[in-house]
Amino acid sequence: PHGGRAAFGAGPTARQTSASRPGRRARAGRLRVRAGLPAVSEHRRTVRSFVRRGGRLTTAQAEAIDTLLPRWGVVPPRAGETLALDEIFGRVAPRVLEIGFGDGESLAAMAAAEPDTDFLGIEVHEPGVGHLLLALRRLGLGNVRVVMHDAVEVLAGLPGAGFDRVQL
Repeated sequence: PHGGRAAFGAGPTARQTSASRPGRRARAGRLRVRAGLPAVSEHRRTVRSFVRRGGRLTTAQAEAIDTLLPRWGVVPPRAGETLALDEIFGRVAPRVLEIGFGDGESLAAMAAAEPDTDFLGIEVHEPGVGHLLLALRRLGLGNVRVVMHDAVEVLAGLPGAGFDRVQL
């Protein structure tokens, strides 16, 4: 009924790896096979908090990253380090962590509406980071900082009780 194909979602099993299927070349060392289980790659990928999306980085966004990120950007913490939020913002204030702020419009609007609150945004999508940086300059906001890095790695370097609100 499936034209000789396996049912939807079925992967190769121990008896049906790429090496044993007709017309397929074996890729030595790439698959580890356990009896009766789907083949598993030996190359483990780390957990990521994002899927890198396509999108065109405009000239203005690229220039914003080059010229404005030094003003509003935060270097991701190294393994074992914790970000010093009071130092980064230059004050003690309520704090909001926004993970994946997209184009930054809502983050900029919240920061403008709450000038006594500090906002730390984490995003990997360069056009979105550039867009937010342009908004921060246009609105003259000083209560936002940006980390252009994978949130999973950044979260490991954040203080345990450093935020009053977390937004995903």
